Amino acid sequence: MRNTFLILCCCFQLVDLCSAVGQDSVLSLMQKGDKGKWGIQLDLQEKQTFDPSNFKVYTTKEWSAQHQAGQAIAGRTEQLSEQSWAFIPHFPFTEGMEYVAFYPGVKLLKVQIPKADYPLTDVIAIYPNQDTIPENLLKMYLYFSAPMSVGNSYKHLHWYSGKGDTLNLPFLQLEPELWNEDRTRLTLWLDPGRVKRDLIPNQLLGGPLVNGEHYVLQVDQGWKDRQGNPIKNEMVVQFAVGRLDRNKPKPNSWKLLQPSAAGQNPLILQMGDILDYALLQHTITVWSSQEQQIAGRVQVNQEQTEWHFYPDLPWASGDYYIKIDSKLEDLAGNNLNRLFDVDLQTQKQENEPQAYHYLPFTIK
Repeated sequence: MRNTFLILCCCFQLVDLCSAVGQDSVLSLMQKGDKGKWGIQLDLQEKQTFDPSNFKVYTTKEWSAQHQAGQAIAGRTEQLSEQSWAFIPHFPFTEGMEYVAFYPGVKLLKVQIPKADYPLTDVIAIYPNQDTIPENLLKMYLYFSAPMSVGNSYKHLHWYSGKGDTLNLPFLQLEPELWNEDRTRLTLWLDPGRVKRDLIPNQLLGGPLVNGEHYVLQVDQGWKDRQGNPIKNEMVVQFAVGRLDRNKPKPNSWKLLQPSAAGQNPLILQMGDILDYALLQHTITVWSSQEQQIAGRVQVNQEQTEWHFYPDLPWASGDYYIKIDSKLEDLAGNNLNRLFDVDLQTQKQENEPQAYHYLPFTIK
């Protein structure tokens, strides 16, 4: 058998490595929820010794620029059989990039990692999604159907007046950008220095939004996802700006609709106020009177005025309570303890701040 390199795909466990079906062939293995992981296989002639320190892989650029003195890719070597080894990179090979594999006495392998056929990423929601937003709006959220690229988000956002004039973005252009862990939600902060009264940015520039005006936010199609593909469609949303909101949310005024025992109908909180969509996902929890948190899923209505909780198991009769983190905010950043924009010198403290608010209820 002549010396040859084979390219194959592999999982994290050695036993899951694909066996090559032909010389210099490329195989793919797609893992659920993840793209395939690629490795490079070396098959040597019988009785030929193997030295893992000589088994190296380079990008084409590194190989061409400095030949064997280029910077090799970090990885590990695993033995597949008596005369067969696999190089597995510490970090996955980049789709579409060309690599060179080298071992003394063996013909070089040049291979381009194929690009998988991923579905196009889409903008699935922008919050708040009301027609009218408060003049002192603090945050906006962009939700995507798949992980996005990072580092160039703001150049793909465009802000216009209701008359179609191009305006400067009202958002703080932060580095790093404020992505959630899986990079499907981007948080956009309107400049707090302009939102808060009496601060220098507010005095010099005024607030980012003006009551009575209309604005348009455009997300352009050139924005690329993590795989380097542009998003499916551009998205355009229009907003009218209403009056300032300088009132704290008041949980004691919220209406609670509790389900019956033995079923899995949702527990519903009707807040009346429009609250922060992202915070509503994790700042409200349900507990039994025995201090056990009830497992379930949360759903927020499109208007962000109702919170629905679906238990994993049927409701049992008994006493419960809803635990609300005081960090929960409305659209203007007012949380359950304090206003976002307040004159500390004239503010009258109504109540002692508390970490949580509680709403008891009974299932019958």
